[in-house]
Amino acid sequence: MNELELETLAQFAREILLPAGAEVLTAIYTDYCDGKDIGIQTKGDNSPASAADREAENAIRYLIQNIYPDHGIWGEEYGTFQLDADWVWILDPLDGTKEFLAKNPHHFGLLIGLFYQGKPAYGLIHDPISDETWGTRIETSTPNAQKSIADATIACTNRSMFEKKDAQSALNAVLDDAQAEHNLMNCIGFAKVADGSIDAVIEADLNLHDIAAILPVLFQSGATVTDFVGKNYKDYSFSFDDYGQRGYDILASHDTKLIEEILGEIQ
Repeated sequence: MNELELETLAQFAREILLPAGAEVLTAIYTDYCDGKDIGIQTKGDNSPASAADREAENAIRYLIQNIYPDHGIWGEEYGTFQLDADWVWILDPLDGTKEFLAKNPHHFGLLIGLFYQGKPAYGLIHDPISDETWGTRIETSTPNAQKSIADATIACTNRSMFEKKDAQSALNAVLDDAQAEHNLMNCIGFAKVADGSIDAVIEADLNLHDIAAILPVLFQSGATVTDFVGKNYKDYSFSFDDYGQRGYDILASHDTKLIEEILGEIQ
């Protein structure tokens, strides 16, 4: 992978793609808060989608396909294109649609991920309400606090994601034992782990578009990211053949002691 090419694409993501998507989200959120119809629909998996999801992804896809027509795209709303390309953009235009529709600011965001030959290369997490962005490819120095579960603040969007897990009881017990639990944060929970505001995040059965942007942000922050059996996501190989299928479990923290303690509880 050419580092200069990656930096050019990262700049394109930050300066072109992200503003285009964020402008759509903020405009439609304002309309929705003013009582306007934003075309809420229920998708085949019973999850909601609105004009915000659809129009934000359309705006980003249009720019990619016009400026980098040889690149691939994996989008939550409009599917896949040219996944055999070296560079593939993976888009979740509105992560946390339920919180968006509940008018719950700072609990939803825009995700733009970039893979090179099947590996995470770059990612952006953006809160359109605070206009805050995580993911600049700059290493951050976050102290390894060496906390125990009882001292930790842990994010988990919804415990119902554990229902199909063999370790469901143990995962719930970890959250019960934590000093504090933050719910319904979606991608913002990962962002807060990246910047050190939250000690750890536990999520289960996520799709690739849920994590593609998040993984590079966490890696660049120096966080450890594993699945529930302790495999590091830096060692993962990803398949583009499982579009629409969930299955990625994530445990992330800067605190290796905390990671080890949580894994010891759930394995």
